[in-house]
Amino acid sequence: MIRLIARIDSRNAYHIKTVNCEGVSQIRSVQESLEMFGSGAHEHDEILLLDCVASLYGKKHWALSADAEHLYTPIPLAIGGAISSTEEAVDLLSIGADKILVNTRAIANPQLITEIAQTCGRQAVILQVDTREIDGNFYCFTHGARNCSELTVKEWVSNAQSLGAGEVHITAIDTEGVPRKFPPSLASLAAESTNLPIILSGGIRSADDIASLHCNYGINAFSFSSLTNTLGLSVSQLRLDIKARGLNVR
Repeated sequence: MIRLIARIDSRNAYHIKTVNCEGVSQIRSVQESLEMFGSGAHEHDEILLLDCVASLYGKKHWALSADAEHLYTPIPLAIGGAISSTEEAVDLLSIGADKILVNTRAIANPQLITEIAQTCGRQAVILQVDTREIDGNFYCFTHGARNCSELTVKEWVSNAQSLGAGEVHITAIDTEGVPRKFPPSLASLAAESTNLPIILSGGIRSADDIASLHCNYGINAFSFSSLTNTLGLSVSQLRLDIKARGLNVR
């Protein structure tokens, strides 16, 4: 069963358009996007809300600020961006999150994944992986996809399950927000490296893209932004297009 997931990259409670994981313009408020993607023609199966600059600037996720409001959406909501402790994860769950994404702080301290899983449950932990290919290897990037770590995707994703992650969300930096397809070699690598559910992002722009990655590599979940916010395709139409290819979608 294919899952269609809305990706909301954000800064200071605004949904922003990103290109190669760098913000270029505002789209609308996060609250408006949560309402838009939670029902009607653009209803997704889940939503990922990422603060794409918090770790870069050494700040907390904007949703943890004193004046932040409860985030409501009728579908499952995952929140990520500079999550550095179990306490922050619990706080995000208390204001509306169903799941937590971790990346930068988890690479610095892998035990963070285990600690959050032990407190919140494995089902609430998503390992966020931002990556690009360098000299034939896919490396993990931190701090809003700006800094290259020494970890390869194969090494990091292979350890995700034993550390306590329940899912893996992989973003291809070089195809994110631009008219290029998700790298097939990265999809293959991800599928071979873990038995955990995998979500792919970056270059998911049509039903054909989804069908190809699903049929060739067994990927069942996809997060995207440009497809709805730039190309203007409704999610209801996307579901019909996927079903027309003989595939099951929620």
